[in-house]
Formats: sequence, C-alpha cells, structure tokens
Amino acid sequence: MIGHAKECYASERSQVDPANKEMILKTRN
Repeated sequence: MIGHAKECYASERSQVDPANKEMILKTRN
C-alpha cells in the first residue's frame, strides 16, 4: 500500500508541475 501511494504521489506531482521538474533537472546538472 505504501508503494502504491508513492507511485500515485510521483505521477501526480509530475503532472502538476512538469516545468518545475525540468528546472530541478537543470539545477542538478
């Protein structure tokens, strides 16, 4: 159940702010 919640959270987050995800990847590199 915990793993399923993690998957839902990850997919939800990526859908909510894909631009923010790109910024994080850029700052990491």
